Amino acid sequence: MDLKYGFVYEGNKTREISFPLGGIGAGCVGLGGNGRLMDFEIFNRPNKCSYNGYSGLAVKAEDESGVVDARCLQGDMLSGYTGDPLGNYGHGVNQQSMAGCPHFERSSFTGAFPFARVDLSDGHFPGQVSLTAGNPFIPLNDKDSSLPGAFFELAFTNPTERALTYTTAFFLANPAAGKNRHVFHEKPGVSYLVLDNDNHAPDAAEYGHLCIATDSDAAAHQNYWYRARGPIL
Repeated sequence: MDLKYGFVYEGNKTREISFPLGGIGAGCVGLGGNGRLMDFEIFNRPNKCSYNGYSGLAVKAEDESGVVDARCLQGDMLSGYTGDPLGNYGHGVNQQSMAGCPHFERSSFTGAFPFARVDLSDGHFPGQVSLTAGNPFIPLNDKDSSLPGAFFELAFTNPTERALTYTTAFFLANPAAGKNRHVFHEKPGVSYLVLDNDNHAPDAAEYGHLCIATDSDAAAHQNYWYRARGPIL
């Protein structure tokens, strides 16, 4: 998407960016200046500096011989590594920011509400990636503008002379406590994974669920995180 009229931020100027993604009155999730997801304000109250477990996006590039490179879809964490102010200050960067995972060394942020774009590149990743995110904001249409959703579009540019296959992964933690239920559905034109729970009845004020959906015709899914076995002592 062309955001030629947006403001472009790079380096230290991306530090305080949290671009709100979500419908009017429906809460929001912040898109950080480096592309990470943050500020999960989806519980009917302010919730700045929050994380939703290990939630975000990742990409990989493959050629005919296999995986060339894979990394989280976000740029570097800027300095100030003592921790966030919500109970982790003095203990370093929160692991849920995924700052310690392989990510992109160069990133820039372009904001033009209701859309934002993060452009990323790295010397080890073959190609450039652009993540465009947006709100369901339609002037004079308050009903559709209030949908509780955020929309993402990725574009890959392959500057090499070899054929590459790019894959995107969206991973989302279920914030509900108790017994969770994750169910995958497929319908013509859309595949979606619903993250639900049994804590509250659907008509209760406390009830809520999340959903990841895609219109890709080559979607794969995993309902739950793989819980690895610990070391045998």
